[in-house]
Amino acid sequence: MTNEWGYREGSSLLSSKYQIYISYIDSSSGFIYGKTQSYFPDISDTYIVINNQLSTYPDSDILATTAHEYHHASENSYDSIFALLSKKWVYEGSAAWMENEVTLKYFPTNYDAWFLGVMNEYMNTPYKDIADERSNNGYPSGQYWYFLADNTKINFNGTDMQRIVNRKVWEELSSYTWSDVNGAIDAALADAPSYYNSFDKSFKPFTRANYFKGSWYPNEINYIDDVYTISIDLNTAPHEVTKNSSVDADVHPIDHYGAEYFKITAPYSANVNITFGAEDSGANFYVRVYPGGIENNEIQVPLSDGIGSIITKATNIVVVVERLNDGGLFGTPSGNFTINTKISNYSRKLTINGTSAGAQTNYQMKFTVYNSSGTDTLGNVYLGGSARSDFGDLRFTKSDGVTLLDYWIESYTSGVSAVVWAEIDSIPASPGTADIYLYYGNPSATCASSGVATFDSTIYII
Repeated sequence: MTNEWGYREGSSLLSSKYQIYISYIDSSSGFIYGKTQSYFPDISDTYIVINNQLSTYPDSDILATTAHEYHHASENSYDSIFALLSKKWVYEGSAAWMENEVTLKYFPTNYDAWFLGVMNEYMNTPYKDIADERSNNGYPSGQYWYFLADNTKINFNGTDMQRIVNRKVWEELSSYTWSDVNGAIDAALADAPSYYNSFDKSFKPFTRANYFKGSWYPNEINYIDDVYTISIDLNTAPHEVTKNSSVDADVHPIDHYGAEYFKITAPYSANVNITFGAEDSGANFYVRVYPGGIENNEIQVPLSDGIGSIITKATNIVVVVERLNDGGLFGTPSGNFTINTKISNYSRKLTINGTSAGAQTNYQMKFTVYNSSGTDTLGNVYLGGSARSDFGDLRFTKSDGVTLLDYWIESYTSGVSAVVWAEIDSIPASPGTADIYLYYGNPSATCASSGVATFDSTIYII
């Protein structure tokens, strides 16, 4: 890969050939496959030691270990990985990615089980800073380097070979140094499409790809766990759930360059109000909603001072809350937040057949509305127990779902059914059809029934 992808070769002290040793490595506190060491105090030259206990392991494991350690040697030739400010998530994460690439090149049916395992740790803790070493020495952040080089939707290297983008990060580190890793990544991604040509811009599709991984990654990613997702069920009363990262054990404060995922299930006819609130307005949150759990349906929730809301309608709704860098150090600003989800009301689309008498305007039509379950038929509508007992929460609108239509509740049996007349603005001649919407389920709604408005204002209903 050094020659094929143009990485620098590792350098060993006073030798034209890189030095690799096979020797016993004490693994009493955990098995060590191999290690890259410097000729201290000359930290620009290195050598590799491979644990001789690997002789009983498959050849693919020996190759993976050698590729991982030699990638460290190559990295060190750009900027010392032994330097005080070096970032493990960069040099260990990218080495984890490289060993998987080499393994698949020479053993295409042997997925690197170790690589998949550390990726699972990332997927199980997405709310942690990408720079967090987690419990695996920074290896899990290899998920990001895998995303840059191997996703199937965005070439972060512009028009050149996609995998080269990770090498370009190291080339930029030569000048930016470890004090400005973000700047080095920004420079390396400069040739990417404009929507993605910086570290912050690349992180947004990265968090999206981790949920919709099937459409972003090659087949081997299917062996990695689904990203950690919190389930919210709005199907049962009171149809409202609030999650707070300071209170609820399953919700976490989000670190810089971290994300939290939610999946909301709701009745098919419900309108769901999603409200997000950051504890600290200085935290750089982004909230995206995917109605139906469909990636192409993405809607960004507009936030002002860290607060915003949106109403959407779907049985399944995915919410991704991510946090980019906001300049805070040591956990400030706070990454805590609250997300409230509730059913604001329900809606039903009612399709009206055209009339044999020709097109009609401001036409009064009778409906019998049942507050029980059943199959709708012409003039009979079933609301599944979600309407108020007095049916005062009913609202009819035009086909745009917004413009209100006049209606009148002629009579009702509390909690059972109501006879309702609605004035339809326009009905076509047969065989055409017209659509209107019926909204219900808002417990605080004021009854808007009006016989005078629904029928000719000169006729009084007594």
